[in-house]
Amino acid sequence: MRAAGASDVAIEDAINVCALFHIYDRMADALGWQLPDRAGYAASAQNLMRRGYLL
Repeated sequence: MRAAGASDVAIEDAINVCALFHIYDRMADALGWQLPDRAGYAASAQNLMRRGYLL
C-alpha cells in the first residue's frame, strides 16, 4: 500500500474499517440479523430525507 502512495494513517484507517466490518459481519451471522426488504429501505430513506442523520 505504501508503494501505491498510501500514508500510514490511510493504511491504519483501512485496517480499522476492515476490522469493524468483520466484527459487524460476525455479529449479524451470530444474531441472525436480516436485511430489510425493498419497502423497509424505502421507509428508511424517507425518514432520513425528513429528519436527516441528527437524532
